[in-house]
Amino acid sequence: MFAAMVPSFDALGCDTRYFHEHIAVDADEHASWMADAVRDVVERHGPESVDAVLCGMADAWVEMLEVPDALWLRAPGPSPVPCNSCAPSPQLD
Repeated sequence: MFAAMVPSFDALGCDTRYFHEHIAVDADEHASWMADAVRDVVERHGPESVDAVLCGMADAWVEMLEVPDALWLRAPGPSPVPCNSCAPSPQLD
């Protein structure tokens, strides 16, 4: 996530030291922790829990986009397109 976000925040002139320092953590350690957590949930609650995990991940993605979307709406210049309108979350019925 940080690797995808940092160029936009750099362009805005934000202090992005934290993002730069944590790109490796996000890519490596956090990804492993999340994979382990999902594996643990499925082992404890069975395959029927996969849909709930996927819905939770989709909800978290949409919630994560709320901050950049709000910033885009406040940005000067032409009216930007919010992130969640160009990359909608998957339908998980």
